[in-house]
Amino acid sequence: MFSLKSVFLIAVPTCSGARTGGVIDKSTAHRISSDVKTIGKFMTGNTFEMLVELCLSAFPQSRFPGAFRFSMVARRFIISGMVQGVGYRFFAMRAAARHQVHGTVRNHPDGRVEVVAEGDRDAMDAFKNELATGPMMAEVTDIEETDLPVTGRYRDFRIDH
Repeated sequence: MFSLKSVFLIAVPTCSGARTGGVIDKSTAHRISSDVKTIGKFMTGNTFEMLVELCLSAFPQSRFPGAFRFSMVARRFIISGMVQGVGYRFFAMRAAARHQVHGTVRNHPDGRVEVVAEGDRDAMDAFKNELATGPMMAEVTDIEETDLPVTGRYRDFRIDH
């Protein structure tokens, strides 16, 4: 069994690899993910989660495409009300950029708007709050929210037609 000091000595160099250019390739991300999961087998309780979050927060400029992150969530929002013909999709795209959320937005034939998004848990909550407000001319009456599995397939936020 590893001591906390030896786990830290393994994890910090692994996470510090994220400093190289701010973005790491998928194979390196998978190696880091694998290393962190291996370390996790020797830890109990919240210690492992705290270690990973500490490691990731130490290098906030980095992004780990395809890597394991505890705070990543994916959600589908169905927004009802007067939300078509009022710039809602462009509003959603700007809000997604502000909160660094990736995904898509599209109009439904029944007058509702659908947003599928992935991002950090806190950013997603703030994004949802903006979706509930909508642009000036919109009138949001309801938001249905569904949790989805995180896929990592979105690299930006787009309007689907």
